[in-house]
Amino acid sequence: MPPRKKPLKLHAVPALVVTRTAIESKQLVYVLVADKEVRYTSGKSKIVYIGTTKRGLARVASSTAYQASAILKRQGIRKLSAYILTYQGVRGLKDMHKKLEKAALAMFKFKYGDKPLANKQGADILRNPNLFRYFHPNALLKRLDQFEEFETSQ
Repeated sequence: MPPRKKPLKLHAVPALVVTRTAIESKQLVYVLVADKEVRYTSGKSKIVYIGTTKRGLARVASSTAYQASAILKRQGIRKLSAYILTYQGVRGLKDMHKKLEKAALAMFKFKYGDKPLANKQGADILRNPNLFRYFHPNALLKRLDQFEEFETSQ
């Protein structure tokens, strides 16, 4: 008897959506946002990871896939979306994406009392006195709050 043919299923929800913002620059800061809030020391947030890359979209995709395996195991979290946090470059300054990542991590820790769930670094980030030399703390706080309003990809 020949083996039975396997049925195929098309999932209506895309596994990955790419925008122009993600491919226009190699140096990026990205934020992974869950569909459910995670409890932190001083509140709840949908943000579960803040990262940076010099390799562009390929690194964002691989990092999202790597982080997803641990994050999606948490009870209630079914979706994970990656968003790009952009900045206006300053001529002559290198590694602005790293400065933005550290400043965003510091504001997250300031607001929620802890580093994002999947971040390994950033526990003592608030001790750096030069964190907000290039980015205003209120602007960062406003951007972090906007991530809470985003719906994860349908």
